[in-house]
Amino acid sequence: MAKKSRFRSVKNTASAMMKRTEESARNTTGSNKWRDYIVNDFQGTKWKVSEGEHLIDIIPYLCGDNDPRFDSGTPTYFLDLWVHQRLGVTEDSYICPASNFKGQPCPICEHLSKMKSSGSFTDEELKNLTPKRRVLYNIICYDTPKEEDKGLQLWEASYFLTENELVDLARNRRDQGYHAFADPDAGSSISFIRKGKGQSTRYKGYAFEDRPEPISDDVLDEAYILDQLIHIPTYEELAEVFAPVAPEIDGGYDMGEDVPLGMGSDKPERAERAARPARQARTTGRRSTAAEPDPEPDQEPDPPKEPDPEPKKDQATRGGRRLGSTRRRG
Repeated sequence: MAKKSRFRSVKNTASAMMKRTEESARNTTGSNKWRDYIVNDFQGTKWKVSEGEHLIDIIPYLCGDNDPRFDSGTPTYFLDLWVHQRLGVTEDSYICPASNFKGQPCPICEHLSKMKSSGSFTDEELKNLTPKRRVLYNIICYDTPKEEDKGLQLWEASYFLTENELVDLARNRRDQGYHAFADPDAGSSISFIRKGKGQSTRYKGYAFEDRPEPISDDVLDEAYILDQLIHIPTYEELAEVFAPVAPEIDGGYDMGEDVPLGMGSDKPERAERAARPARQARTTGRRSTAAEPDPEPDQEPDPPKEPDPEPKKDQATRGGRRLGSTRRRG
């Protein structure tokens, strides 16, 4: 009788092969560049913002244990992060421990500090290594019935192209208050236009639109706990990725030296938490290997103001949703 192969002697190979096939299918449209910082086995849908008009709702949630700024259970609607982008040969993105979790060292920020001290750097080198401000949202998109049928999606974007603009639009100049646009009952949908691709991307015409009905409890319960979807890298992991770019950090810096701290949380428990593996919601993996096409610029100048178009007699509809603007930004 022929000897059973080593492969066949392993249990559950059929389920393992099915899992590998599913993983491969999710990655078939990707490239080897611009991989993000979302855990590897995130099973949801990431929203790809195409050029043109869009209408979305931002869905709030209760934050988890890994939020850099808020305690677990705090109601919020976005995750604000500082991220090192395009690191290593494959130009991956990594969350900056120092900038997000005060008290945690980051080998890239340490190298950046040494560069500044030595004076031997170009503006481009400094810009490339400086962490960029990014933001995560739970959203539902109403652009088309097909898009709406996708339900809850994850949106990763530039803070300056999205949240910065939305907060400015939400501010009431009369009483200096704010419109809580993400509130499930009293909030608003958001419309905007994307123009350009890659580093030439612009988001224009942000406006708050009346919702036909509040956000349902079912949708609220489905919202991802965003801070449990991120991979928080260790010092050693970042050093290994960054070493080919800065060989002097191979083997790591002296952990006893004074390390530069970023703009992270001032709560000490956040630093301790960042050193532990992230607790995931609906996931068990590490950083995502699904590449993101056409990454957005990190900060863009405000586009020139455009006059509002003349109102039409019949308001437009999109994806079955009637548009009724309450506030607009050009």
